[in-house]
Amino acid sequence: SIKLGNKAPDVQLTHAIAMRLTGDAARSEQLLWKIVSDNPTYEDAYLELFRTYFEQSDPAKAVNVLAKWLAADPDNVRARLLRAQLMQRGRRTDTAELELLQLFHDQPQSAEILSALREFYADANRIEDYITKLEEERKAHPDNREAVEELVEIYYSQKRLPAALRVLDAARQAVANDPDLLYYIAHVYGRIDQKQTEENLLEEVIKLDPHNAPASNDLGYGWADEGKNLPEAEDLMRVAV
Repeated sequence: SIKLGNKAPDVQLTHAIAMRLTGDAARSEQLLWKIVSDNPTYEDAYLELFRTYFEQSDPAKAVNVLAKWLAADPDNVRARLLRAQLMQRGRRTDTAELELLQLFHDQPQSAEILSALREFYADANRIEDYITKLEEERKAHPDNREAVEELVEIYYSQKRLPAALRVLDAARQAVANDPDLLYYIAHVYGRIDQKQTEENLLEEVIKLDPHNAPASNDLGYGWADEGKNLPEAEDLMRVAV
């Protein structure tokens, strides 16, 4: 493909990875540096370089990759998350926390950022601080479904079902007229074993949007699987089809 003139960075990256896997680490490294030189904001190549050096226990080179990456693309979320992780490992926890909180402020609906924050606070044995920040975000933006889901999962894992239901009930009210968001909330109820509420909300979604394919499929399939409301289940699955 490359000989035929394909110069796409994805192809070059795949070639570099293939070189590394077949034992030609030096040429792989050279090609990766050429890729980032030609494509300064191509994050996958930076990430491959960073991981390579990190796995080789060469932190100085890994930090150098990260510095060049951030110089070329200062707002890159993945690079900033890696910087925060390095700070945390270097026991610069205050600086790491500030980095993560700034990312959270800028992109509060990013599942990747929320996951990094959760890991940070869990490692620091400060999960309650994380819960507080999620509660603040949920109250300010009740339609932030990622924050709601994260909060519910934490409460449920802590066996705090009333708290999880309180969060979900508030989110349900906030998105009561939005069939897509209500559909999402319905399945979060299902994940914490509130199957009847999940079913009720799927019915509400269909009342709001009679042609909603995902809700029609899920409710129809659920009824058919339980052997109940079979004529209605067939109608719903035909809507989905």
